[in-house]
Amino acid sequence: MPHGNRRPNCEYVPRDQASKCPSTRGPHAIRHGSITWQRNLGFDEDTVAARVAATPQVIRRYYDDPDFDDELERRRSETEVIDIEEHLHPTDLGAEEEDS
Repeated sequence: MPHGNRRPNCEYVPRDQASKCPSTRGPHAIRHGSITWQRNLGFDEDTVAARVAATPQVIRRYYDDPDFDDELERRRSETEVIDIEEHLHPTDLGAEEEDS
């Protein structure tokens, strides 16, 4: 019962009025949400691109739009393995040792 209207009384039921319904979502919004959701589940860009018939570049540019927390979560698996104890020497960070 969307918007308090029962189907027989709803002004948006006729096909020519359906797009005006406040609950209506266009296909682009659904596609956008699905692609972001799949990426948040951990699917890589190539897999998602193949599933939705798009290129990874198009996915990145137009569709994949994670919020801040989702973006951090995606990177977690890459950054969890960083051990500061293993990278204490200045050369570990790309800097050269100074001659004494």
